[in-house]
Amino acid sequence: MTKNRNPQETAKPEDEASTGMRRFGTLALEGLQVRLELLAVEFEAMRLRLASGVLNLVLAFGLGLMALALLITAVLLAVPEAWRWMAAGGLGAGLLAVAAVFVMAARRDFAANANAFAASLAELRRDREVL
Repeated sequence: MTKNRNPQETAKPEDEASTGMRRFGTLALEGLQVRLELLAVEFEAMRLRLASGVLNLVLAFGLGLMALALLITAVLLAVPEAWRWMAAGGLGAGLLAVAAVFVMAARRDFAANANAFAASLAELRRDREVL
């Protein structure tokens, strides 16, 4: 009787099942790792956008306050004394309107970050449906 030297021909069904399960486990872990890396990248991008937006808002606010103080001073000194209260009221109303525009722009920018993880969540849902 000759010995079978090909190990694949002598593989038992249990060995094939455990190999398949190991392969499935490896693929599942690799898929999970990719998804987690994607979430980490998206989180970092969102954090950087948020930090940049906050820094820009703080700088714009500070510089805007200084510029407005100088502008208001110049306008109120240039206007005759009888008109100064009306000029101050008009400037205040104008500044309030500009502030409202900036608040709406900031809300729009922060709302854009609301869907930061939408792509990752969709991928995880598709993975769950496949399994």
